[in-house]
Amino acid sequence: MAPKDIRALRKALGLTLQQMATKLGVSISTQERWELGVSKPSPRALADRHGLRDKAARIQRSQSA
Repeated sequence: MAPKDIRALRKALGLTLQQMATKLGVSISTQERWELGVSKPSPRALADRHGLRDKAARIQRSQSA
């Protein structure tokens, strides 16, 4: 997942850095490093993000319906 996609997902869910970090069980600085491309999420964190991405897609579909 590219850094811009990580940030776009957080924005699509309407979450702050703190809220997203809390949902994923990481620190704010870790979440920020992922969004800036300084580091990459672990496989487990990526799996958690994919679940959140599915949720974001459902939210967007319901808002456009």
